[in-house]
Amino acid sequence: MPQGFGAAIFSGIMFGAWPLVMKKSGLSPIVSAFTLSVVSAIVIAPFLRGNPLVAGAGVGLAIAVVAGIMNGLGTIAFMRLIGSPTIAISVGIFTVILVQTMITAAGGAIFFGDTFTGKRVAGMVLAICSLYLLVK
Repeated sequence: MPQGFGAAIFSGIMFGAWPLVMKKSGLSPIVSAFTLSVVSAIVIAPFLRGNPLVAGAGVGLAIAVVAGIMNGLGTIAFMRLIGSPTIAISVGIFTVILVQTMITAAGGAIFFGDTFTGKRVAGMVLAICSLYLLVK
């Protein structure tokens, strides 16, 4: 098992479970997005100790702000998705994960030189086929 794989599994469990918990809350999408963001910040805050927030940040901090804006907009859209009475949560979240995976795979190849093998392309095609079968 690759180093850090346990963190990937734990993240998958947490990211798979929290939307179910949030949907059960019955809160409106915008209240859900706000609550999620504030509580997440509170959980993360203790881990900031010993990490310089501004020293040498410069462009990196600006890029992080853009990422934060993207995350905020995505969170609002995601909360609308999980709050929707017309979209099955299993199909909606699977669609989000599929699109996220494809964007990450393409972006990793474009921006960070990740390899884009035939196996990965085949995996993405199969994932799209599974979404098609899940929605039909």
